[in-house]
Amino acid sequence: MSQLRKRKGSRGRGCILGEIMGCSPKVVCFVGRMTYTKFTGNNDFEFGWQENIGNSKAYVMHFPMRG
Repeated sequence: MSQLRKRKGSRGRGCILGEIMGCSPKVVCFVGRMTYTKFTGNNDFEFGWQENIGNSKAYVMHFPMRG
């Protein structure tokens, strides 16, 4: 749906959260630990299913390795 970048900071989080709440997708997938940590501010979690974000289920997957 969107990318989080350092320069966007909390403004980017609010924008993405607004899209999630407005569109209510069945599942929101975060690719990589850093992406989820930037969005939630929580670094203490396991990969896989997380607490729902509004009506959407949240999933954190490993960042795919290349090579």
